[in-house]
Amino acid sequence: MNNTRCVSFPFVVALLILCLPGTNVFAASFDCAKATTFQEQTICKSPELSHLDQEMAALYKAVLSTSPRPEQIKDEQRQWLAIRSQLCADAACIKTSLEYRIRELQAIYETNPAP
Repeated sequence: MNNTRCVSFPFVVALLILCLPGTNVFAASFDCAKATTFQEQTICKSPELSHLDQEMAALYKAVLSTSPRPEQIKDEQRQWLAIRSQLCADAACIKTSLEYRIRELQAIYETNPAP
């Protein structure tokens, strides 16, 4: 009796695709398959930037849920994204921008009263 285990072909194909050089499987706060801007594509290609983006997104959601002024927070986030889009032409700038926004959101979150 042969104890060889049969693995499905789609599973093998998926595994090979994930292991291909240049394949990026980093999780950002958005769908990387739909990334269109330079900044989004750069975040999707970098595990460090993807992690920072996820951290920023989690803080943003926490701030929105505790803020007495959620519309103002949304406006500030849109402004930050627009400025980052205009100014950042490399990964270092995107990283600095994400770190700055994380600090801003942390400060807002710490001053908001608990719900």
